Amino acid sequence: MVDRGVDAVVAIDDAVAAPFTSLTDHAVMGLVARHFGVTVTGLRRFESERDDTVLVEATDARFVLKVANPHEDPAVIDMQTRAALHAATTDPALPLARIVPTLDGSLTATTHTDEGPRIARLMTYLSGRGLDYPTTSPAQRRSCGQAVARLSLSLLDFTHPASTRRLSWDLQRLGSLRPLLAYVKDAGTRQDVLAVLDTFDSRVAPVFPGLRSQVLHNDFNPGNVLVDAVSNRYVTGILDFGEAVSTAVVTEVAVAMSYAAYDPDQPWSAPADVLAGFQSVRALTEEELALVPDLVRCRLAQRVLLNSWMSTTLPANAARTGRSLPAMAAALARVLRCAPPDRVRRGNPT
Repeated sequence: MVDRGVDAVVAIDDAVAAPFTSLTDHAVMGLVARHFGVTVTGLRRFESERDDTVLVEATDARFVLKVANPHEDPAVIDMQTRAALHAATTDPALPLARIVPTLDGSLTATTHTDEGPRIARLMTYLSGRGLDYPTTSPAQRRSCGQAVARLSLSLLDFTHPASTRRLSWDLQRLGSLRPLLAYVKDAGTRQDVLAVLDTFDSRVAPVFPGLRSQVLHNDFNPGNVLVDAVSNRYVTGILDFGEAVSTAVVTEVAVAMSYAAYDPDQPWSAPADVLAGFQSVRALTEEELALVPDLVRCRLAQRVLLNSWMSTTLPANAARTGRSLPAMAAALARVLRCAPPDRVRRGNPT
């Protein structure tokens, strides 16, 4: 029997998967016109676990509107917004969406609903196709790593009071997710996740306080990355600062690497390319490099835990949160059973 108290433990971390009622198209159109002066000609919804994210078509432009979950802390939204603005200002060549100010010059607008006030942000639209690691070349994967490193450097001196929030997707909090093992249905996967949690508690958590830390994007997953195979830079868009948090620098590249562990025979090969790209722009210390393999496994275990919990407790969104669970579990099994090569353990480029 699952302990229902687990839900409360995770729910207080942040607004991840907190249920809400989506705004109607009519409400979205009114909000955009009233606060941003944009006349909408078309709308398209994007999948999202925690807010309303909408492609807004206007006569001569396209935008993305994000209307936050009513349970989201306004201070956290302000931190995310200012982090995106800071990164774009520090490194203008980074392919980041730009914040579109309201008619009165504010970075955000507030709309009032039956569930409480909701904060809206309008951003420029970035073109490109979604990143798909199995179709990438080593050079393209290195470009991804370079983009991750540049993104981390763009936030090097950014500070905000809300950046130290408790966040379920912060790897330094992984140990607190142990109760969610109850939601992992497959026994073999549950044992893999348990092994990672034990390693985290004994080998990773004790050194976290001494690692370099700063505010990071914290979510360089393929759904947040747009690419163009004919572009010199390859990465043409980095989206969504929704998981931004102050945490260990090394986690930024480990998170990115975890999504590249797709090869059943050489699961560390593609992640190693991402690491090489990162290293060419921002070198990790020996202590950080030693943690990379464990942190890659930690991110995969974290995804299994949180997605298992969300797909069980929020059945209305289960199709989205649960559909990738088999792939996550398979990737976790691969990186646990296959030792990383020297170029991962030592950060060598080849």
